[in-house]
Amino acid sequence: VLENLTFAARLYGLARPVEHAGQALEAAGLSARGGDTPARLSRGLLQRAAIARALLHRPRVLLLDEPFTALDEASSARLRETLRSVLAGGGAIMVVTHHLAEVWDLATRVAVLVGGRWRCDEPVTGGAEEFVPDIGRWPMPESLRLALAIAGKDIRAELRSRTALLSAVVFAALVLV
Repeated sequence: VLENLTFAARLYGLARPVEHAGQALEAAGLSARGGDTPARLSRGLLQRAAIARALLHRPRVLLLDEPFTALDEASSARLRETLRSVLAGGGAIMVVTHHLAEVWDLATRVAVLVGGRWRCDEPVTGGAEEFVPDIGRWPMPESLRLALAIAGKDIRAELRSRTALLSAVVFAALVLV
């Protein structure tokens, strides 16, 4: 794992790559696993190592796809604190998730994709449990409309039908290029 992070640090052109890799391991709580190969890590530990690698060069913009997958509560809390630090330092984060509550307190905008098209893009207000976009304005299949109506406020779950897939995208900071 240390070797993998050191390699990434070299690719990023960081001075003292071994030192940066060691700091990333420590920040991820993986210092004791530095000598292990990735094949020896659990899914959760692999996720922590991948996040450490993504943060290694202190990017100004982070694009994260389901970053909380396989993380336990302590690791999830550590990741949320790390993301808060990135935001406090002026960074921007875009998180793709099916579990809005995981990052809702970090978000400034929420957008929803239905059938490959943006159907909702609005500022975050209230709590995740209160977020129910105006589904009446979405041109979507009746099967998905019914599933959303039944789900009510619990749209954190992925809803599938034969004709549509609902995915939620939470923006921790609005980034328009």
